[in-house]
Amino acid sequence: MKGARFLLFLVGSFFFGRYAAQDPFHRSYAMADGLASDQVYCANQDHEGFLWFGTDAGVSRFDGLEFVNFGPGDGLSDSEVIGIQEDSQHRIWFLTLNGRLSYWHEGRMHNSATDPELGKYIATSGWCNMCEDDHGMLWFSGIRGELLRLDPKGDRDRLFSAPVAVRNVVKDTEGRVVVITSGSVSVARGETLESAPNMLEGWFPNHVATPPTDMDPLALTRNGIISVTGEGGRSLRVPVVIKAEEHRAVERDASGSLWLYRKDRGVEFIAPNDTGFALPELQFKRQKVNTVFVSAQGDRWYCTATKGVLLVEGGQVGRTEWHANDQSSRSAYISLAQGSGRIWVGTDLGAVLSYGDGHVETQFEPGEGRLPGRILRIAAGQNGETWFASDWGLFHWAPEESSRLDMIPAYLPSSAGPDLESAPSKCVVLTRNGVVYAPGNGLLKVVDGPIGRVRELCMPGSVPRTRIYSITEDQQGVIWFETGQRIYAMEADSIRAWPIPENYAGSRITDILAWSPDTLALATAGQGVLLWSAGNMIGPLPAGKDDHGSMVRRIRLSGDTLLCATSEGVVVHVRSASGIIDTWRWSMAHGLPTNDVRDMLIADGRMVMSTALGLCVAPVRPVSQERALGQLHVVRLLVNDSVHDPLATAVGMDLGDRLVVEVHAVEFAQANEVEYAYAVDGGAWFACKEGRVVLDRIGEGTHVVGVRARSGAGEWSIPETVTVAVRPPWWATLVFRSAMVIGAFSILLFLLYYWSRRDLRRQLERVRALAAVNEERRRIAADVHDDLGADLSRVLMHARQLESAGIGTEARVSKGIVETIDKIDEIIWSLDPKRDTLQSTVHFIEQQARELAEAHGLKFRTDVDLPETDLPLAANERRELLLIAREAMRNVVEHAAANTLRMGWTMANGEIRMAVEDDGIGMPADQDSNSRNGLKNMRDRSERLGGTLLITPLPTGGTRVETRIPVPRNHPIG
Repeated sequence: MKGARFLLFLVGSFFFGRYAAQDPFHRSYAMADGLASDQVYCANQDHEGFLWFGTDAGVSRFDGLEFVNFGPGDGLSDSEVIGIQEDSQHRIWFLTLNGRLSYWHEGRMHNSATDPELGKYIATSGWCNMCEDDHGMLWFSGIRGELLRLDPKGDRDRLFSAPVAVRNVVKDTEGRVVVITSGSVSVARGETLESAPNMLEGWFPNHVATPPTDMDPLALTRNGIISVTGEGGRSLRVPVVIKAEEHRAVERDASGSLWLYRKDRGVEFIAPNDTGFALPELQFKRQKVNTVFVSAQGDRWYCTATKGVLLVEGGQVGRTEWHANDQSSRSAYISLAQGSGRIWVGTDLGAVLSYGDGHVETQFEPGEGRLPGRILRIAAGQNGETWFASDWGLFHWAPEESSRLDMIPAYLPSSAGPDLESAPSKCVVLTRNGVVYAPGNGLLKVVDGPIGRVRELCMPGSVPRTRIYSITEDQQGVIWFETGQRIYAMEADSIRAWPIPENYAGSRITDILAWSPDTLALATAGQGVLLWSAGNMIGPLPAGKDDHGSMVRRIRLSGDTLLCATSEGVVVHVRSASGIIDTWRWSMAHGLPTNDVRDMLIADGRMVMSTALGLCVAPVRPVSQERALGQLHVVRLLVNDSVHDPLATAVGMDLGDRLVVEVHAVEFAQANEVEYAYAVDGGAWFACKEGRVVLDRIGEGTHVVGVRARSGAGEWSIPETVTVAVRPPWWATLVFRSAMVIGAFSILLFLLYYWSRRDLRRQLERVRALAAVNEERRRIAADVHDDLGADLSRVLMHARQLESAGIGTEARVSKGIVETIDKIDEIIWSLDPKRDTLQSTVHFIEQQARELAEAHGLKFRTDVDLPETDLPLAANERRELLLIAREAMRNVVEHAAANTLRMGWTMANGEIRMAVEDDGIGMPADQDSNSRNGLKNMRDRSERLGGTLLITPLPTGGTRVETRIPVPRNHPIG
């Protein structure tokens, strides 16, 4: 891990502003991000704001969100592009090593195939530089001595011969073209080159100078001293000596700063000041830097040989300090505290540093009696005393003895006698009353002992002798700490403990602080920041859009601002009474060279962060520059999977096709802060991520899709629009739709006619089948009545004649025949389809009841409350009702000892209700209705009809048997 940190340091050590020169905060773009190659020769920015990068694998255009790469297959003359320049007609020229020219113009690549004039001139070893004079002439210098002048407006092209290699071609402040070789300087005058030996005396060989057009070329004397013409024409000497064995090129950017490219590694930056130039700063001394390009926004792009391009945001330059750790020790800065007019810094190798006045100094190195353990926590008091908790023990520093760092031993009295040990201390807290608690294996505090200051166990036996990693004091003076998966509170001479819930017990607590008077904030290794109150875990701290990552190493509270040092950078929350009101992050995306932040604090309005690679001093919040948003452009236009020209302002598509429009705003350092929105036909605006608009359903006709953007909370840009003509397909025309509607209506009518005829036929067949059954029932009933009924009537007449003659035995015969006739009448009634109604059933049952009552000397009463409209009732339903009523009436006659028999018929709630009542002795209370077969049969018959049977005693005596069946559905009657 330390080796990996050291490698990160090699890329990321820079110190901005007036401090020592180290590598700047940056973001890198490499092949993994879409760059054509990691070897980048040059960079430039066109008039639309795009950045172009020349690599050994083609040229890449960047708009802040993505790279678009061009190679020989796209019309580029060669894959190795060592120079990029734009002329006044906005043609972007690519200087390649094969010596063939090509340029980009109006969305197309042009070469000798599209512009035959370009094929006439080829440099033997490639073109290295280009400039444009005041007449619009383009001048190209070749590596091996070629000098080409192109006239875009006429036929005055010319290839000059040069006796020595041309190194550079520039335009001076008077508009003249100056040709610089390894041995001479010439000026272009009309059609000729005139030698100017005194113009720039003694150009140092093998150096290229490319100043902007509004500055004089650099003057290099033979002894390697650079002088630059300043205000008033005076010569300003640059405090650096050019050496042929060390430097290979020098450039001057638009701000007047100088860049000296070294042959080995790195680039020397020389900034102008009030008196001339500052001392050079060596940047990226572990990288081969080919060139540095400063964009219009002030961002620096370092083109490297192996790491792609490195971006240093202009908004952070001069506002952030970066102090790298010691390369030889490779130590990580892991703890911070403010006190004694400085900021103390602890490392993971036991060193104690201090930061103040923009400098980091080593205060104490691991020495005799102190092993190089980690300085885990630092606590500084108002009187200047400072305490350092480490893996080796607790150390103390006092201002009056500034050169000493004393170790405070642990004093552990036991039955065998007191014992001293240098117990590790993972944390330390200095209370408001000046008491120092420095836990180790158990809770220890600093006291004055018999041998001086020692660490002594607090309340032995109340706290287990296990490791304590964090401790804090709340606003009421209560000491809180965690050990053994329990949270402890110590107040006065009492200790309270609460277990940590099982669902939170798996993550180690790394830090504790008092979040509010009744709430603790717990930093964990795995579950972010948790809130704990009144012995209960509330849950994770709401982190908003910025989560805390997997590891929270340290938390601090500065006023209403909560600082969280995590493995994903520093997350900052600002709270109020209503909760978290603001959240932001410091990470690599905002300038840190690493996200591995170990500790942080706010001092003098600045954020101080200790990381694995060094110390960072920055604004509390990352600087948000007011940057003018670049031009919008359409980068992708798709209809379904078909690619259309993104420069097209109109596109045609069929109804139902999917349209994809992707628009980017030209922004680089803060591209992630650009907000996009789209609208169709000037309607409501909707947010779209990274300018990507996907429309699956657009109505036919002509529509305008607009996309706009803004940076941060700035003004919205003028929308970039695409006109979309949606054509209806042939099957969606009005004629076809009308025909389809008529056809569908016709088919529907036919289907309705067919279905109605089929149902009618089926209904007719059912009626005919039922009519045949009913006809057979009528025939059987008629036969029984006409034949069997007549015969039995004659037999009954003879039996009665014999009975009147005094033959007593014939009475039984007469009675049997009468009962047989009654049964035949019942069969005839049940078979007759004309009696398949509720009214017929009621009449028949009442007739049976009346005859039964008369035969047994009972009074008979009936109450019928049924609708006037008769209801159909199937034969089986009629018979079941008859049998239920007969069984109920038989029970009245045989068991009730009643005087009156009553029947009732009603219809309510979709039910037919038939009731049989008596005024007898009632049913015994212990009588089980299921134990008698008669009652069981009545209940079974009711259930077969889909109804229920209710047997209830009457208040005045007697019993009520009520059958409730659903009203039957209509059925045909034959």
